[in-house]
Amino acid sequence: MPQIIAIAATLQIDSTGNPIVGGAAVSVSRGKQSDIVLTEGTGNNQATKTYSAERTVATAANDDIDLAGALTDIMGVAQMTFATVKAIVIRSSPANTTNLSLGPAPSNGFVGPFGSASDRVTIRPGGAFVIAAPQTGFAVTPNTGDILRVTNSAGASAIYTVEIVGT
Repeated sequence: MPQIIAIAATLQIDSTGNPIVGGAAVSVSRGKQSDIVLTEGTGNNQATKTYSAERTVATAANDDIDLAGALTDIMGVAQMTFATVKAIVIRSSPANTTNLSLGPAPSNGFVGPFGSASDRVTIRPGGAFVIAAPQTGFAVTPNTGDILRVTNSAGASAIYTVEIVGT
């Protein structure tokens, strides 16, 4: 039976205010739900590997996620190697007091969605970074382009969860 890997994101914005003319209260609601469903396989809109973990990074330290050979999948299979990454979700615990920075490691960095080796995304406490490329994904190159780095600011250890889906 094929494994179904689903990623769903929902954005809901509600706004209430008074119009400029008329003085009556107006309520506006817009909502959009985007679903990405990946089935078992190695082609477009398919995936074969899932990594999920809660990790801790010490104060003013780095946590390197090696996408080629150092991860254990959710079924307990060690030495998992991604060829492509179709989705990344990183969530910083709301209890954290420091910001996390996400991007390629300086050596053997996974550039993937970041554009260049020096690009970084800041994830504040309680915040998240989510990206999906369900068709072709982002290529992982073992030994030269496979390290995703999470850096913690100085002040306290930080906890985050990570989910990576790919082939």
